[in-house]
Amino acid sequence: MQRFQYGYLLNLLWLIIPLFAVVAYYMRWQLKTEKSVFKSNIVNHILPHRNALQDRTKLSLFFMSIVFLILAIANPQIGVKGEKIKGQGLDIMILLDVSNSMLAEDIQPNRISRSKFFITKFLDQLKHDRVGLVLFAGSSYLQVPLTIDFTSIKMSMPLIDPSNFPSQGTNIGDAVTMAGNTLGLTESKSKAIVIITDGEDHDQEASTAIETARKNGIKVFAIGVGEEKGAPIPVGNGEYKKDENGNIVMTSFNRSVLENLASIGNGSFYHLGQQGDIVEDVVAELNKLEGKDFEDFDMSNFNSYFYWFALAALLLLFIEFMLPSIDYKQFVKNISSIGFVILFSLSATAQTKEIEAQYKKSRTLIRNGNSSYQNNNFDKAELNYRKALVIDPKSKSANYNLGNTLYSQQKFQESQEYYEKSIDKNDDKLSRARAYHNIGNTCFKSNQLEQAILAYENALKLNPSDMETKYNLAMAKKQQQNKGGGKNDQKQDKKDNQNKKDQKKSGGNGNPQEKPEEAKSEPKPDYKSMSKEQAQRLLEALKNQEQNTQNKMEAKKTKPEPKKGEKDW
Repeated sequence: MQRFQYGYLLNLLWLIIPLFAVVAYYMRWQLKTEKSVFKSNIVNHILPHRNALQDRTKLSLFFMSIVFLILAIANPQIGVKGEKIKGQGLDIMILLDVSNSMLAEDIQPNRISRSKFFITKFLDQLKHDRVGLVLFAGSSYLQVPLTIDFTSIKMSMPLIDPSNFPSQGTNIGDAVTMAGNTLGLTESKSKAIVIITDGEDHDQEASTAIETARKNGIKVFAIGVGEEKGAPIPVGNGEYKKDENGNIVMTSFNRSVLENLASIGNGSFYHLGQQGDIVEDVVAELNKLEGKDFEDFDMSNFNSYFYWFALAALLLLFIEFMLPSIDYKQFVKNISSIGFVILFSLSATAQTKEIEAQYKKSRTLIRNGNSSYQNNNFDKAELNYRKALVIDPKSKSANYNLGNTLYSQQKFQESQEYYEKSIDKNDDKLSRARAYHNIGNTCFKSNQLEQAILAYENALKLNPSDMETKYNLAMAKKQQQNKGGGKNDQKQDKKDNQNKKDQKKSGGNGNPQEKPEEAKSEPKPDYKSMSKEQAQRLLEALKNQEQNTQNKMEAKKTKPEPKKGEKDW
């Protein structure tokens, strides 16, 4: 992993262009003036050491040294200090169907959105497992290899859209083969494949591929998305997909096919439909499998290499100095430039080492806080996060995790303050969306419904596809409508108390960041007391607005025309 620690300083490179243009213009003006005022033989007497090629060479060396100097102060780094992380868990490959039939709206908002929402909640329930993601339609794509960093999978969710995959169909066999190769062909009891598809159609090789996976000890679970009554496939502007004869195509969820595939894979079948939440059932079944020990690396520590660029700048200036100079003033100028670079390099070296030491100490405190948080020792976690903030008050990780810790202690107003600090000057949209989501939760718990609604709306502006935020927004609006209903409030309090007990048993809804600015922790208000039908009625306006935006985007995209008679959904 490579980066510039102070990447914003690279913008100084743009200043070289106008500076070079000014110098070039000045040199041309100087030459033109000399020719107009003096004869050539007089100029040679006045400037006996004048050499145009030498001047250009020295100027080029000088500008190149500036380039390397700017690269040096931006501090290029490489993440070679991989910290070995040990754990015990399963290797799980998620296979997500991205064919056009997944756009059907027999479940709200549509099959693909519900599938992505399921994956996000599913990852939140896992603890010490490694997970990979394969996208498949007519062809298969390894989106994310096996990793313990679920953030990379979650960040890819908003980018997944069937319209981005020209090869359509439902080639489950190819996807299972790719997942099997990723998991490894050696027999093991700690590997699983989770297929998420509507089962609308599948290739004949699916059964064979699943049988091969089963022989290698891989259990295959099938999750059917949609309803058996089926639905048309929207193509934008209120239109639906039609076949060659001009008839509207109806795509149906095929239960029998998926039950058969799960049976072959010695796994289980689950139905992800309009009603019910199957996340806990799937996780419970996976927990029955035997975990294995594994090691992974956290490439979050970096070595700095600014001194190589500083050395290059010094070398170029030295060469420029060694070229014959015009007079004593030029000699003094060269000596001054080299001295400046040497002093700057020494100063930057000392400063960088001090910054790296402070960063390492802050990171250690955050890790200690994470460990205490996982063990529900919130007082100790809070202490470690606050110590980290003393070292680096602008640390987004420490501010965000401290907000989670205070939330877990029901210090909602104080937790909101630290969530807001984690948003300040944060360029990561998903990170800001999570913080706004949690601010909405703190306001909801404090019965500040208007502020909660505003926070959820801000989160959706940054991450429009987050179904969990949409449901929380729906509940906040519903609660606002029913404000003043004492019985409802009592029921809500009882439900909150029950949720807290459940969280203690299960380890909590979310975890603090395991890596700075990456992992997600979302304490969520309870929206289960409101039926999903009620939530969806409240969200109808939001859904229509999002659907219109998707339709406009789809209308602008040019798609390759399928061959005559070829199935493209």
